[in-house]
Amino acid sequence: MFKKCLKYDMRALGKIWLIASAVMLLLAVICALGVSCLPWTFTIMEQESSNESPFLLFLGIALMLVGMLSYIAIIYSIAIFMGGTNILLYVRYYLHFFTDQGYLTFTLPVKRSTLFWSKAVSGMIYMLGSAVVSVVSALIVVVGFLLPSIISPQVAGAMGMDFSSLFAHATLGDILCGIVTVILFVVLMIAIEFASLMMQYLIITLAATMFRNLKFLSVIIAYVIVGAVFGIGYFATYFIWIIYLALTVSFLGMGLMSLFTLPVLGWLGIWMLMLIGVVAALTAGVIFANFTMQRLERKLNLA
Repeated sequence: MFKKCLKYDMRALGKIWLIASAVMLLLAVICALGVSCLPWTFTIMEQESSNESPFLLFLGIALMLVGMLSYIAIIYSIAIFMGGTNILLYVRYYLHFFTDQGYLTFTLPVKRSTLFWSKAVSGMIYMLGSAVVSVVSALIVVVGFLLPSIISPQVAGAMGMDFSSLFAHATLGDILCGIVTVILFVVLMIAIEFASLMMQYLIITLAATMFRNLKFLSVIIAYVIVGAVFGIGYFATYFIWIIYLALTVSFLGMGLMSLFTLPVLGWLGIWMLMLIGVVAALTAGVIFANFTMQRLERKLNLA
């Protein structure tokens, strides 16, 4: 029964998500073409400084504007794409559990825990899929930015980029350690996404089951309160968190520097911290999920 529930949950948002993903990738290609204008401005500005040509100056400024606007466009597009996916997931969860559709949902001969985990798994699949599309889009733009430097030695020289010496001093051990670090980082991000999704579902469930009337309004108010506590959408608190995280990473880095006298110990220290983060995020996600299911079992009243 879980497979059937998961199939219908995946189908519900499938067409919208696929169209949005295609649009996102198309925008990435367009923005990559725009961002590729930036490297050419270095050579144009060098020629302008030697020739003092107004045309070259105008061309350099125009290319720089196109490149910067393309860069801003891809950043906002990724943010909107990721945020839009999350909003669709939260709206579907709310509609299928706490509105009139809930009557039909709970008439099925399926446990509420099965219905919840179907939403959770489909939500994780869509969130991870959106993350993959966003990463691919970002890589397309990065390739567009680097391509002029690769095909033109003049542009590479003007930008001070030497690709031949980029990995000249890297050993096989460094490459393997880097691959392991990237893999653990991906696992950590997946665990954080899981904890984040479970927390969002818990907020919706708590708010929607706390009041029989004005459920939607109570959910919105709950998000405002959570935003005030955690600094979501509040710039002052947001920057405080950024500074706090930067200082934490800096101090951790200085603490690990002594371990890098033996590189293996240094890498093991980094991997251990990442694994602790994975376990902590998964534990938090499971706790949020258990609280949500208990609330659905005991407090949900659609009357």
